[in-house]
Amino acid sequence: MPLLPSQLPQYATRLIGRTRARTLVLDLLLDAQARLVTLYGQSGAGKTRLSLEVAEQVGEVFRDGRYFVALAPVSQAQFVLPTIAATLGVEESHNEAILDSLVLALADKQILLILDNFEQVSAAASEIQVLLRRAPGLTCLITSRQALEVADETPIMVPALQYPEIGEDYSLEALEQYSAVNLFVERMRTRQPRFRLSADNAAALVDICRLVQGLPLAIELIAAHSASLTPQDLLFFVRNHLSMAALNPKQSARQAIIKPVLAWSVSMLPADAKDIFIQLGVFAGGATSETIKQVGLVEGLPFETSLNALIDRHLLQTEQLPGQQPRFIMIDAVREYALEQLQKTGRFYYLQERHALHYQTLSESVHQQIRGADGAKWIEQARGEIHNIRQAISWSLESSDGLIAQRIAGNLYFYWYRTSAYREAVAWLEQTYQHPNRSDLSAIARIATGLGGLLISLNRFTEAEAYLIEARRLWQELKLPHDEISAIGNLAVLYGTLGRLHDSQVAFEAALALARTVGNQQREILMLHNLGTLAQERNQLATAQDYFEQALALKQQLNQTWDMFLSQINLGLVAVDYGRYAEAKQWFDQAFVNAYAINDHDNLAYIRYARGIAAAEQADYAQAELHFGEAEQAWRAVGNQEAMQRSWIKQAEITIATGNYAQASEYLAKLEPIEALIQEFRLYHAILATRLALATNDHAAMQQQAQDMLAIAATTELRRYDLMIMQHCAALVAATHPELAAQLMATAQQIRQERGLYQSVAEQQWLAQTGLDQLEPSVALSFAAALQATKTALAR
Repeated sequence: MPLLPSQLPQYATRLIGRTRARTLVLDLLLDAQARLVTLYGQSGAGKTRLSLEVAEQVGEVFRDGRYFVALAPVSQAQFVLPTIAATLGVEESHNEAILDSLVLALADKQILLILDNFEQVSAAASEIQVLLRRAPGLTCLITSRQALEVADETPIMVPALQYPEIGEDYSLEALEQYSAVNLFVERMRTRQPRFRLSADNAAALVDICRLVQGLPLAIELIAAHSASLTPQDLLFFVRNHLSMAALNPKQSARQAIIKPVLAWSVSMLPADAKDIFIQLGVFAGGATSETIKQVGLVEGLPFETSLNALIDRHLLQTEQLPGQQPRFIMIDAVREYALEQLQKTGRFYYLQERHALHYQTLSESVHQQIRGADGAKWIEQARGEIHNIRQAISWSLESSDGLIAQRIAGNLYFYWYRTSAYREAVAWLEQTYQHPNRSDLSAIARIATGLGGLLISLNRFTEAEAYLIEARRLWQELKLPHDEISAIGNLAVLYGTLGRLHDSQVAFEAALALARTVGNQQREILMLHNLGTLAQERNQLATAQDYFEQALALKQQLNQTWDMFLSQINLGLVAVDYGRYAEAKQWFDQAFVNAYAINDHDNLAYIRYARGIAAAEQADYAQAELHFGEAEQAWRAVGNQEAMQRSWIKQAEITIATGNYAQASEYLAKLEPIEALIQEFRLYHAILATRLALATNDHAAMQQQAQDMLAIAATTELRRYDLMIMQHCAALVAATHPELAAQLMATAQQIRQERGLYQSVAEQQWLAQTGLDQLEPSVALSFAAALQATKTALAR
């Protein structure tokens, strides 16, 4: 599974000092001596900078990438694995936990993960251990204020930089050999290019390094003010702040050094810049300039000038990811201080509320736009703000009346579905649904709609149905038919997943009628497509074709060229079922052009899969195997587990046809456990397992698989495989009950004629191999009677 391109944060300045620690970590990583290395030490000691320097030098070992995972904005351990997955571009599968999705993605990769600022999510250490154990090519380099103290960890303390201790003699010439002094001098030269160490300023520099105990962050913050201040001036200004903090020897370095230095640094700012700095503490993971303006109280302030001043003083950094606007971010120690100051101003609650309301507005835009032509853009925008979104939801649930959280969660359910964040979505939706606030019933209805749809993906069907029925009732009570369509549509999907195809059809038809009544053409298209798919599953090809043609015509009427490929693919598959292969190729070619235009990798894989079906039906097994293999790889790349299962089933079918029975067994084994499959896949698996047992003359397997096939066939409303089932029933009893086999083949022929099904070359070949094409015509049975007769014959 390909990952996103690896990108490491870049520094314009060189790393100073750290020779011993850097060499030690490099040796461990280059020689693969350790796979869990923790750089721990005081706040501001330079752990992040050291980790990135090491990562730059080990690229040849980690051929598949080095990834930086910023955990400072992550306040809950449950979000560590999702944050790692988002950094790598790995999506959660609906039928497996995010840990399993990561293991699948990393199984054959040589990867270095830098997990930065792990201390506040240390409870996730056990998950990291499991990930390392199951992904043998993975190495984790962690930065934290404390060692994790877990098995197989190699902790390396990152000390402060070196400086002359009190009472230690030093010469002016040797002073820059001390790494703390060297860092201070280099940073001062960026402000004063002509600066030189001298007898006049050396003592002040040394005293500052002693006061801050060689902590790089403190030195960076102080040196950022050196454009107009001498070392003596800097010493004078910071000494009082530091000496007051030193009165409490039990304080951490962050409290005793970093916080006083930050207090001094901020005190030196203009009042407007200081105000904006404090307000920036409200953001988790930073924000864009436009967002800061919308959330903050900055009207009338010199905004751009103030931001530049904060950047210049090392209090703010900029970050820009591909395709996104520049973000202004604070490192964790700086943001913590800004937030503390904000809490003292009396504006904390007000700004938190403005922050939450801003992300409520964003969630409304995402909800309205995500299904449109610019849906991918809105997904990326929401993904870039996920830390702020989580903070807004948490704040609303913990410190407010929960209403904003309910609205955000309800608005984002489809975003979470599209990004496969099933379990995080359900967790937020359940929390907000269970909140006692019921002042906005539309928010509750939207949460219930989303929960129902997402719980289907997690196979929690009983709960899903209850939520969707409640959602439909609420939408009807609120007289909001556009939203009711979503609840009905999700109910139809649920019934289809459960094999209740009649109930599914009734629900889809109700949703279609409602969409037409209220003029919701987007939902009309969706329901037409779903009804076409349902008709395909019931072997009603003419009906399926009619629905797909209506959906395509409506898309053309609306000029939705970007969304035509799904109808085109399905029309192509209907053409394959009719044996019109040239027509099918035309549909697939058109679908490819449209899906390629918007870079839809999932549906490009579906087109390869559809081409594979057409090739297999014509007994062009080499071409079919190529298409199915390419589809599987592409679906693996986007994490579509259910679609991969679909490709394995078809690959099992063609390897049986080509006599590669061992390979067929491997493909069928990939689908285990069978109980976890959707009903269609369980039935198809049973049919193919029966075919394989017949081909290998495995009587024990033949009995077991035949019983499974008959059991599912007797209860399902799926009609797509009725013809195959009858043919396999005939093959099972042909040797012992030839008259019954003839009746079963007559039943199969009746199904073919009634439904207008085409006999493919592949089917003709299989019938010839089994000798079923030589049976004399007989009297057809009803489908149910045929199943029972087969079951009785096999039991004798």
